[in-house]
Amino acid sequence: MEDLTALLQLANNKNVNLGAQNLALLQQQLSAASNSVAPAAGPSKAFDLRHKAGGKAEQAPRRRPSKFYTCSFPNCGKQFTRAFNLKTHEQTHDVDRPRDFVCEEPGCGKTFVRIHDLSRHAVAHDQSKWHFCGTCNRGFARIDALKRHEKSTASCRGDEVVA
Repeated sequence: MEDLTALLQLANNKNVNLGAQNLALLQQQLSAASNSVAPAAGPSKAFDLRHKAGGKAEQAPRRRPSKFYTCSFPNCGKQFTRAFNLKTHEQTHDVDRPRDFVCEEPGCGKTFVRIHDLSRHAVAHDQSKWHFCGTCNRGFARIDALKRHEKSTASCRGDEVVA
């Protein structure tokens, strides 16, 4: 339930238009979740904070994952560091899975299983929120796509291109 509430707040803060039908569906899920969710048992381990002198907290350094989980769907092969993320990803290959969230941008109409995916997609329609490569000026709706581009494109990495 907290995830759904946080997503709704995130969409509002970023001025992402999810559309009336999608907001109604999200409100319905929030209502259902609030009736069935047990209270959380203490703080999440995901934010393992260490306290420094002076009362300030810093995040513990992340370790490189020692195990990867790979999607077995033909021609996919995506890898994940958590089994849960693999399980969630594998559900995207299910053609019968209901896609209740619809992009209401004129001419788009893409559908999504999760409202999180719809709100992430909505940024693609608003170029004022895009991230641009400082070398080639190519635009990306997501920062992770820009970083992947910068790592994989020799001219944007600063590598010399041999002719």
